[in-house]
Amino acid sequence: HITAKNPSADTARAIIFNAFRDKQKFCSELGIQISNTDWPMQNKCRNIFCDNAEMKAELARCFSRDAHITVHFNKEGHSQDKGLVERAFRLLHDAVKGQVDGYSPDQVPEGVKRILRQKAVLNINELYQILIMYIIIYNNYSLNEGIELSKEMYMDGVSQIPRQAWDWGI
Repeated sequence: HITAKNPSADTARAIIFNAFRDKQKFCSELGIQISNTDWPMQNKCRNIFCDNAEMKAELARCFSRDAHITVHFNKEGHSQDKGLVERAFRLLHDAVKGQVDGYSPDQVPEGVKRILRQKAVLNINELYQILIMYIIIYNNYSLNEGIELSKEMYMDGVSQIPRQAWDWGI
């Protein structure tokens, strides 16, 4: 879910709805055609990890005890608690660097950032298209050494590719 809004119960619900829903239908609504096999993840999860303590009360209101979903929050200032997520952001930044007008790395002086922002040309649907293609490629083809394989997974020929670990676990 992409938003420029502040954390709220509405944004929390939208994020959760998009996480649980059929991704082929979601992409179709954005004008992006994918197959069921590109991104088959849907349905309710058991755990949600969140790094924004401001969302604690908002997320708690979104779930009843009957939902059987546990919400976990990392400690403020401890990005290592969500290393895979932080790594994914870095990989995304590396993927778009030099490919998208207006991209601004963190280490750029403010004056240069202003110029880059003026060159930014993506609308929200184009940003969704980039992110969806990135997610599909990352999940289905990228070797991720952070995925720990059990002996059973190794014996079954599972590689450290997110989709293979997902499929094995289902």
